[in-house]
Order: sequence, then structure tokens, then C-alpha cells
Amino acid sequence: MDAAIVAIGSELTTGRIVDTNSAWISRRLMTLGVKPVFHIAIPDERKAVIRGLRDAADRARFIVITGGLGPTEDDLTRDAIAEAMGAPLELDPPSLAFIEGLFAKLGRPMSPSNKRQALFPRGARILDNDCGTAPGFSVELYGARLYCMPGVPREMFRMWERHVEPELAREAGLPPGSIAERMLRTCGIAESALGEATADLVRPDDPKEEIAWCVQDGEGTIVLTFTVRDPENPKAAAERADALLRAARERLGKKVCVVGPRTLSEHVLDRLEERKRTLATAESCTGGRVASWITAVPGASASFHEGVVAYANDVKVRRLGVSEALLAEHGAVSEPVARAMAEGVRSASGADYGIGITGIAGPDGGTAEKPVGLVFLALAGPRGTRVVERRFWGDRGRIQIQASATALDMLRLELEEA
Repeated sequence: MDAAIVAIGSELTTGRIVDTNSAWISRRLMTLGVKPVFHIAIPDERKAVIRGLRDAADRARFIVITGGLGPTEDDLTRDAIAEAMGAPLELDPPSLAFIEGLFAKLGRPMSPSNKRQALFPRGARILDNDCGTAPGFSVELYGARLYCMPGVPREMFRMWERHVEPELAREAGLPPGSIAERMLRTCGIAESALGEATADLVRPDDPKEEIAWCVQDGEGTIVLTFTVRDPENPKAAAERADALLRAARERLGKKVCVVGPRTLSEHVLDRLEERKRTLATAESCTGGRVASWITAVPGASASFHEGVVAYANDVKVRRLGVSEALLAEHGAVSEPVARAMAEGVRSASGADYGIGITGIAGPDGGTAEKPVGLVFLALAGPRGTRVVERRFWGDRGRIQIQASATALDMLRLELEEA
């Protein structure tokens, strides 16, 4: 069973936005035993969309489409499909009522243009969107079944899970429970090393088993996923997936920072809440990235006190209590200053744990003694203060991400060991 993936949006074809949706959908298709045979990105042009869909239908029976369902005039997915079908666009009253209700909850008037999002080609099956204002839809075109979803990732993810994946699983002959997926997240290990440590866990001659490594560039972690398919024996699939997960955890040890779909930030907050502990952060080279990750998680206020971005030395002195003599003797990027930052923010905030980060993220500012990528990370807590020195590589953003992930992982290890 084959599928094609079509991403619609001029922002994709011009490079203003990177298409991550198609990669995500491909991985999910593979877990269903559905082979992605065609990827294409199409600009917001009606004729281009029609041509692209015809090409996709020539290659696959199922076509998954993202993008072009917004309220503006350049959102042409519904228009192009209706034209290709030779069908009019018709208003779906329940969809319109849902969209109007969303705006009412926000206390905002709905723009007339949003009404476009309740228009669908005649005969379309509506795919509800409970995360945004753009419902999706499914139609038959050129002998293929099309699933049209929003381009906004979180909306697409939810619609896929609710509507598209269950239907494709049935088409693929997979009864409920016949796909067992287990995942874990690692920190502090390179992708190549992770692959070498785990690749042989999956039997290469067994088409029912799959292992996948996915670098989470925005989080500084790598996700390892095991997928086992067994339509005839779902229980066996689950047992095999569990065995693979156990084996990976045994091999990787403390490099495994999370088991399951939670992010490192979510996992750390879970552990803080379980132990009734609190956190404060003092960041220099990471610019508040750790605090941003933490506060992006709903409910973070129960465990997170405050975050200080202490770029300038006088802020380190005034806000965190770092002594001027310490800065003069060791420099801002040093083990003693990282220690003082962590202890200072812990004391000032009254939190149980304090994180301190100072380093050189580049691209400038490095020296032979203190090169770009040098970062000192400190964790102050009830059991004392621990400081580590790390040398990260990459551009400024990558260094900041790696440093932030390492700091959170230090806290994760402390919470698990305490």
C-alpha cells in the first residue's frame, strides 16, 4: 500500500519555512506499513496544485495533503480540489458554527474571511479540527483518496491521530493494537554513537520490526523509536516492543533521559512536582532558553520560581550576588562563576534548585584558552553544588540548545538520584 505526501504553500517552495510535516507524516506512514513513494511541495497557485495532485495520484492510492486551508485568498487547496473535481464549494454550517464559537470564546469578532474555512468541495467528508480554525476534509480525486489537513503542525498532528491514521490502518489491514510503538529520548550521546549502540537490537530480516533515530534539533535530544507490527498477534507485538525498549534502556543507561513521548522539559517538571521541589535559573550564554523551555509546559508555575538572564557582569553581581573579585580573577566564563550563579539564583528565589550557565556561544568571543563552545553548567541543590565543563560544537543556536539540554539533564539526574 503506497501513499504520496503533498505540502502546499509558497513559503515552503521559497524556503521561508522548512517542511517538517512531510517528514513526520512519512514516519507515521511507515509504522502503518504504508510506503511513502512521493513527496512534493507546491506553491499557492491553483493550477500548480491541480498538476501536483494529478502527479501524486499517478503514483499512489492515498494522498496526504497539508497546508492551504487558511482564511486568506492565497489559501487555495479547497478551491483547487473543487475545480479538479468539477464540484462547487459548499458551506458546512456545523464547521462555521465551530469557528464562530472559537472566536466567541476568545472574545474577538470573527473576520469575514474566516468563513472560507467552512467551505468544502461538494461531497467532502469533514475532518474536525479541535486545535484551530481550519477543519480538514477528505475526498476522492483522480482515483485516489485525499486527506487534506492544516499546515500548522500541532493542528495537523491532532487531526492525523484522530481521523487519518485510524482509517489508513484499517485500509492497511491492521486491527487495533497490531502496531506497538515504544520510544525513549536520549541526551548527551551523538546520533552515530546511539545508532551503533542500538542498531542490532532489531532483526534486520524481520519486516515487522523497525528502529528509527530522530534528532530533535530544537530540544538537544534524540528520540529512539521501536515499532513492531503484527496484525495476527497484537499481544506478541506489544511484548516484542517492550523487550526492545528494555534492551535499549539497559545498553544506554543514564543517557536515557525520558521513556515515552514526554519531552525532557516535561519530564523534569513531572519529577519536580512529584518531589515537591522548585527550580530557578540563571543563564548567560543560553539567553533564557532553559526558562523558556520550562515555562512552555502547562502547569510550570507550580515548580518554576524565576529565570534570570544575566548577560552583563554587573547583573551577575547585582542580581545573583556573584562577587566582583571572582569575576576579575576567573572571568565570567569559568567554573567558580557558574557555581556562584546557580547558588545565587537559588538563594535569591528561595527555590530548591538553581541552575547556572555561562559560556561562549559564538561566533565571536573565543580565545585559545576559552574557545567558542566552552560552557560551564552548575546545579545547586539540597545536596550541594555540582559544576561541569562542556565543549559543544556548532553554530550559536546549536551551542545554546546543547547547553540548555545538558543543564536540564543534570537536574533530571539529580532528581532521579536524590
